[in-house]
Amino acid sequence: MSLRARNKAARRQQRAAAGDAAGGAAPAGRGGVLGPSGTGLGGFSLRGPDTGPTRAETDQVMDDLRELLERRREAESAQGEVTVRWAYEVAAPAVAGAVLLGILLAVG
Repeated sequence: MSLRARNKAARRQQRAAAGDAAGGAAPAGRGGVLGPSGTGLGGFSLRGPDTGPTRAETDQVMDDLRELLERRREAESAQGEVTVRWAYEVAAPAVAGAVLLGILLAVG
């Protein structure tokens, strides 16, 4: 979890609180891909409803993963022993690249 993301979320939370205290909307952000209000083309919201305090995205992801773990803990597919297998679809290109690098270094 990035300290930068947490600080960014804290600043966003402070801006929203300042906007609420002033009786108006929170000041618009710098924009970016989604625009200043988090809307895409046509004004449709891409962020979803505001359900609470602003948090870092990584913190939200960790909460979602913990919730998923709790829900699926007793599932039949989650039981049993962990198996480990080689990922040949990853290992083969890596070995081929190492061989090619060795050839290039030997020739050069």
